[in-house]
Amino acid sequence: MGSRLYSIAFILIMNYAVAEDVYLMVDKKLATITVNYSDSETITKPILLGNNTPSGDFKIKKMYSTRLNEPMLVFIDGDEFVTAIHPLWLGNPRQFRVTRLNSPTPADNYVTNGCINVDPNFFYTVLNELPDGIVLKILPK
Repeated sequence: MGSRLYSIAFILIMNYAVAEDVYLMVDKKLATITVNYSDSETITKPILLGNNTPSGDFKIKKMYSTRLNEPMLVFIDGDEFVTAIHPLWLGNPRQFRVTRLNSPTPADNYVTNGCINVDPNFFYTVLNELPDGIVLKILPK
């Protein structure tokens, strides 16, 4: 029992340390998301977003979307759900979301209803590995 309790405490401490060591930011003007780790590793990727994507600081919480049938990170403001980050949604081919995400300019990246869409590989290998409670800073356009 003591060993199990130690393991749980260690996991909690490690999650807290990870949350404190990661900085997550969205730049609406550049249509990018940046993950900055305290060890100086920085990853910046393009995003799709909406003109109504909110600005501000939000806590992130992992959830599963039954509508999208995949995980997502939701923005929490107090106790309120605001919007989410999730893998690129391809439900409307006429929006050319893959092309927009990979374009060299952010001008055509404003296509969502407020959610932030990211490359699925980036979502599953980087964002989905972040612990709950990280603060996401969204800069205004």
